[in-house]
Amino acid sequence: MWQTWFNVPKTPLDPQTIGGAIDASIAVHEADPNSHMGAGEAIENHRINDVIDHPAESIPNDKMYTNARAYVAIVDPASDPDFDTISGAVAFAVASGGGTILIMPGTHYIAEALTLPDNINLQGIDRDTCIINCGSSATDTIIIPAQTILPGTTQYINNLTIESNGGYAMRMAITETYAYLQLIFSNCTFTGTGEYIRGAISDIKLNNSFVLVGANPAFKTDGLITVQSSICQTIDSATAKILLESANEGQLGYDVVIDNTRAYTLGAGLCMWIPSTTANSLSITNSSLSNQNTISIGTSNMFIVANFIFMGTSTTFTITGDNNIIEGNRFGDTASNRITLTSAAENNIIIGNHLMGVVTADGTRNVIEGNLFPQTITTTTTATALDLSNNVNVYQEPSATKTLTTTVPRAGAFRTLVLKTTNVTAKTITFGTGFKTTGTLAMGVTANRWYALSFVSDGTFLIQIGRTVAMA
Repeated sequence: MWQTWFNVPKTPLDPQTIGGAIDASIAVHEADPNSHMGAGEAIENHRINDVIDHPAESIPNDKMYTNARAYVAIVDPASDPDFDTISGAVAFAVASGGGTILIMPGTHYIAEALTLPDNINLQGIDRDTCIINCGSSATDTIIIPAQTILPGTTQYINNLTIESNGGYAMRMAITETYAYLQLIFSNCTFTGTGEYIRGAISDIKLNNSFVLVGANPAFKTDGLITVQSSICQTIDSATAKILLESANEGQLGYDVVIDNTRAYTLGAGLCMWIPSTTANSLSITNSSLSNQNTISIGTSNMFIVANFIFMGTSTTFTITGDNNIIEGNRFGDTASNRITLTSAAENNIIIGNHLMGVVTADGTRNVIEGNLFPQTITTTTTATALDLSNNVNVYQEPSATKTLTTTVPRAGAFRTLVLKTTNVTAKTITFGTGFKTTGTLAMGVTANRWYALSFVSDGTFLIQIGRTVAMA
């Protein structure tokens, strides 16, 4: 019926159909530049209102800024359409089902506890100018809840400076464990004097990041922490530490992986500190630990390969754990910078390290081979104390009769003592503390004669196994 009506002439005198008249009126309306311009009409509303509501995501991508649709929210106090605070953006992201929040340059303060679900990521424009300041109170922190974490969950925080001034920058719920969450920081800076991350999280990764540490610990975790291609620096504090023990807030154990990373201190602090009783495993590869104070590690299952480890004066890399591999490292530049295995250390492999002093080894079933340290030392003509613990060969030209003593290397080590007469004065050499020999050595009255004595250590004495006659 409507089609019949649509084709009826307008009047008996005008053959134009009603439908044709309607179409003509619409065409005129659409061609009129003043259509919808009246008060209260559509175009007027678009002109006078800051925001016109449209259905969600109704604007095509090619009509938007490049970054707009890639992020669920943008934090930029200088931009009216964007969020002024991270908390406001997070609330919106939670209501939207998660996503990545873009944080524009500026200092963004966390004035109270902010819950950041694991399905929300934070992305800065530039880590030097995009700063999240978590204040000085333990309540001014970002909390990651455990309720929604599922197997395979990964949360990303990129291109940001995380500043903590006494509290915790990020904290996981104290009573929860995070067996499935991987938290990845890429190209981030951690600065301030507070703790940065604390909680029973299972897997924390720092990639291409910078960590500045004061008197407070940097990271406390019950899971795995991986520091890769990063720089860790302590300020002038005797208690400064890069890594700390388990957070004791979960049941996940504690493991450390450090790769291609530089750790150093500007003062008396430790560039890296890993407690001797808490870490399950430790892997350090291709890294530089400089200005490091004494390291004493009871961890078993360590893998320490191809590093430069420069320790302070009179310090050693002391191992009290078992089943460790330490291979191809360069230790310090003084005779004190060396490796020590205590009586508790068992089944360790110490191979091909460059040391300034010998490996001091107690314990059992340890393999110690091919480690380089000073090979030969020439002592003064009057010296009596020889350091055969730290030197393979000792050469001396005695000037008078005397008694020689020595320190003793690890059991099984071989040592050589070379003596030369330089005048015609009779001299008798007696072997005292540290030696077991066949007796004294009468050097005769002929100049330019050499004597060589060889020894093997039983851990208590250097036992003579050979002695030459005078050699011209």
